[in-house]
Amino acid sequence: AGRQMDDPHFVLWREKIAPLIYDWFGHHNLPWPTQACRFGSMVEDLTYKSRHRVYYSEQTDDSEPQKLIVATADVCKPGVASAEVVSSWTDFSKSPYLREQKVIFHPGEVNKIREIPAHPHLVVTHTDAPEVFLWNVDKQPARSRAQGQKKSGNAPSVPDLILSGHEDEALFPLATTPAGPRVASGGNDCMVLMWSLQDESSNALDGVLAGTSGGSAGNKEAPRLEARARFEGHSKPVEEVCFKPRSCVELASVGDDYQLLFWDERAGSAPVQRMAHAHGAKDVQCVDWCSLAEHCVATGAQDGSVKVWDVRYLKTPDETLATLRTHTDAIIRLEWSPHARGVLASGGEDKVVMVWQIDADGKVVAQPPVGAKRKAGPMAGGGPDQS
Repeated sequence: AGRQMDDPHFVLWREKIAPLIYDWFGHHNLPWPTQACRFGSMVEDLTYKSRHRVYYSEQTDDSEPQKLIVATADVCKPGVASAEVVSSWTDFSKSPYLREQKVIFHPGEVNKIREIPAHPHLVVTHTDAPEVFLWNVDKQPARSRAQGQKKSGNAPSVPDLILSGHEDEALFPLATTPAGPRVASGGNDCMVLMWSLQDESSNALDGVLAGTSGGSAGNKEAPRLEARARFEGHSKPVEEVCFKPRSCVELASVGDDYQLLFWDERAGSAPVQRMAHAHGAKDVQCVDWCSLAEHCVATGAQDGSVKVWDVRYLKTPDETLATLRTHTDAIIRLEWSPHARGVLASGGEDKVVMVWQIDADGKVVAQPPVGAKRKAGPMAGGGPDQS
């Protein structure tokens, strides 16, 4: 997380601070860097712990295939783990609580991972290509690490469905919604696209769920699905997209053209709301829509600023519910808590993760003490998509 393991501030954090602020903490050393990680659905709820599905990537130097890893993680419940368990790990520790279940050889680096909420064994991934890949991780053939170290037999796995329509690379912007089996993506072609996996014109989802499509069926090629909707309004690459909570037709997107745009499939291909220069003349790099207060949308920008908007009253860039300027470098991830109203987490290239609490009127109720956070150091997260 940006500090050496023998750094005195790190040692202080690990041995004294972490046991006080965390109910449980796990550290797992990987053989390669990871570009993306994501908690999936809960698999089992036990007396002293809960077991969750976890997805993460391994970003290799191409001497081995790029990998999408399916694993399970056991998370101890509050009051179970001792202080020694939380603090007694080292740089090369491998957590016994994280268990690898399946390896998929991904066609290109995994830049982002999103689960289809209604079908938690289906995930979509972005890579350095225009296509979006859909995987049935339960049905996909498992690949062996030993196989990946050989020149023969290490060809990429075949996805179960390819979502096509972008005309240039679509690196990171990727979203799904619990409202239905839909996927949204943004690309360097300045487009926001949306696919429906199951509607009156497509039954692509049926084959993917049954394991009779693409790689899960042993086929050498995956079928393709064209976008249901194409949204035009950005003039530079799109950085992130998100669905409005509980909607499969409304979205928000941000981009390198400094804009925050809102879309509604029912209204056509043009944006229904627009905030130009949302953070001034700075690229807007992330956006998230609050599921517990649907009038609240948060954005993060290249200059490290975070803004919270009331979508009912979008007027000027200065009229926000809250503007937060504690990060010292670009924001690379924002996410609202799905459990606590008004709680927002932000992560930046300054290697700091901050947690904010904002009331319904936009007042910042609680914010991280900047000096304490910087001394604590490893409360910061790394990587472009620690989500």
